[in-house]
Amino acid sequence: MSADGTFAAEALLKVGNNVIRVTALDINGNEGQETFTIYRESAKISASTTPSPAASTAPTIVLLSPEGLRVGPREARTTLRGRVTAPDGVAEATVNGNAA
Repeated sequence: MSADGTFAAEALLKVGNNVIRVTALDINGNEGQETFTIYRESAKISASTTPSPAASTAPTIVLLSPEGLRVGPREARTTLRGRVTAPDGVAEATVNGNAA
C-alpha cells in the first residue's frame, strides 16, 4: 500500500460473480470493510456492488478498477486497484485476507 492510501492486489476470478472483500485498518485500530462483486463475462449475469456499512470513524474504501466492476471472458485474473482514506492515516489494507 502506498503512503497516499492507494493499493493494488491481484485476484483470481471465476466466470460470473466474484465477491471481493477489502478491509482497512487505520493507525488508531478502527476497521473499515467493503464488499464488491466483480463480474467476469461469459454468462449473462448482472454485476452489482454491495458495500457494507462502515462506522463513521472507520477508513473509507473505494475500488478504482476494474472499471465498472466487470472483466472480459478471458480475464481469469485481475489486478484490483483502490484507495483507502482515514482521518488519522491508514495502517493496512487487505483484499480477501491478503495484504494489499
